[in-house]
Amino acid sequence: MSRTIERLPDGRFVVSDDDQGVLANFLYNAVVGMWADEDAFGPDGDGVWVDTLGGATRMDADSPVRPDDPELDPSRDELWVVVRERRREIPHRVVLTGDELRDLLSRARSLVPSDQ
Repeated sequence: MSRTIERLPDGRFVVSDDDQGVLANFLYNAVVGMWADEDAFGPDGDGVWVDTLGGATRMDADSPVRPDDPELDPSRDELWVVVRERRREIPHRVVLTGDELRDLLSRARSLVPSDQ
């Protein structure tokens, strides 16, 4: 699935098919915020996790989270789970392939002026 990304005047992102703002929040933190580390989300990266905020981590075969697409298998495919935690709410999750995660990051970075 190819999602669209827009950057609002206040700097936040809006991502299509992201009703809970999981990907938008992640992209903001990973591109202009505190998680801006390109290596963290590479094929060999560990991701980033911050308690009470969320993050993105690699899925493994033992992960309790399962992808929506039955063709994807965490023991075979590079899958990532992006999570947004909010106080007093259940965490919201999105499962992406590594390629889709890095494509979203790349497109979000292209929307940020180089002086930021």
